[in-house]
Amino acid sequence: MDAPVNTLGIRRVMFAVDDIDAVVARMRAHGAELIGEMQYEDTYRLAYIRGLEGIIVALASSSAKACLVASETRLATMGV
Repeated sequence: MDAPVNTLGIRRVMFAVDDIDAVVARMRAHGAELIGEMQYEDTYRLAYIRGLEGIIVALASSSAKACLVASETRLATMGV
């Protein structure tokens, strides 16, 4: 069900998840359709899924390397 962009109501929503593959697999098992994936270098990954009601669910997951770099940066700014 592809609704026009200006349709009233919630048409898309985004969640941050730890294991994007596991979430995609669970959603597909319930009838959701994977409509796209993106990988941004070693930083994060996105997946776009269309649910049964036509709502697009975007999932975002940071890589372990990106989390480690962010943690090290936070510690460095605190003088640790």
